[in-house]
Amino acid sequence: MRIGEAAHREVAAFLVDSFFGFGIVPKTCYAQFTHSAFFLAQEDAHSLMRTNKTKYGSFQEFIEGFIVFDHLQREEVERIPLEEYQLLFILDLILGNGDRNTGNILVGVDQLVAIDHGLCFPDFPDKLSTWYWHLPQGKKPLLPSFVKFLDAFPYDQLSHKLMKRCFLSLSALHRMRERIVLLREALKKEMTPDRLADLFQPEYLRELMELEETLPAKAAELVLHYQETRKA
Repeated sequence: MRIGEAAHREVAAFLVDSFFGFGIVPKTCYAQFTHSAFFLAQEDAHSLMRTNKTKYGSFQEFIEGFIVFDHLQREEVERIPLEEYQLLFILDLILGNGDRNTGNILVGVDQLVAIDHGLCFPDFPDKLSTWYWHLPQGKKPLLPSFVKFLDAFPYDQLSHKLMKRCFLSLSALHRMRERIVLLREALKKEMTPDRLADLFQPEYLRELMELEETLPAKAAELVLHYQETRKA
């Protein structure tokens, strides 16, 4: 991740969520701030003559009435609705989220809220946060509606929006496509999230970089190799 680009990824996560109507990422938009206290290497930090400087960041709606995941008891974790759990799983695959931790999952009565997406959309294959794929809900297959959704994933349309509105790099969008294709091939083998954690690692994802027409075939080959390795 390049320094200074976290805001783009925060806004991009909300754009993805709203584009598909997931409803689990709070409203997030760009914000700009101007103040003389902002750092500039050429200026004396203690001078009273510092110039105003503008910086850009992201601004997210505050959500009330939810509990942070790491405050839940085991039985409360097991009551998280399967559909909400799988929405989070799919969202993080699309984003390539490398920082999904227990502090940025908020849990309501029947709903999850996902926050903190500054470490998403990597330019190069990176390790994803897969710890929650091993929860009880991760042992169940994706709902048919989600499988159908991934089969018809509108990569070109979404990529255009992300590039235009969030300034994501073309390489980050290629990595997104590679993750989605790999997930689709894994689902054809009826693999559940808990069985996919070791597949979505850099060693496999690097094999898919910059492929075009041969991407689905290579992804299918990797899934087969992965299954055979686990049986050995």
